[in-house]
This record gives sequence, structure tokens and C-alpha cells, in this order.
Amino acid sequence: MIIADKYILIHLSKQGGTSIEEYLRVVDPSARRWGPKHNWRGSNGSALPTIGVVRNPLDWYISVYTQYKEVNHPIYEAVGGTFEEFTDRLLEMPESCVKTLQNM
Repeated sequence: MIIADKYILIHLSKQGGTSIEEYLRVVDPSARRWGPKHNWRGSNGSALPTIGVVRNPLDWYISVYTQYKEVNHPIYEAVGGTFEEFTDRLLEMPESCVKTLQNM
């Protein structure tokens, strides 16, 4: 997430947020990164416009599949297969199983 003087950027996974964050930190001196390791106690945060990027869902699934396969992610190990098999199996999994695999 980026907190700046005039906006907040929500960075969602696999949405191009890293590139956007890098660009904003170059062009906007007030832009600063905020996350679990950062402490931000701004009183006006809720009043700032909040923006985010949402990717085409099919492109997102392809990107997740490719990354998980390349790094042998626990979700890929559990689900595996071709892209079609991966998405079919993943979508059939109970949400609790997916959350468990994400936290591994």
C-alpha cells in the first residue's frame, strides 16, 4: 500500500501494484510505502481518496498459475496439473483448504 498526502493506493496481489508503487514513489515525493512492517497513524487516512487496480480475472489466474508453478508453491503442489486442471481443482476446493495452503 502507498500512503501519500492526497491519496492511498491499495496494492492487491498480482495486479501490477509493484510497478505502480515504484512509479508513484519516483513522481510523488509524499508517497511512502506502508505495510505490516510500517507504522502509520495518520488521522486523515480515511478522508483520502483510495485507489486500486483490478486485473482481468483470466489474466490474474494465468499469472497466479505461472508463478505458483515456477516456484513450486504449496498450492501448486496440492492442486497441480495443466492450467485448466489447476483452475478447476482450485475452484472446487473448500475455502478453508485454500486458506491453509496460502499460509504455508
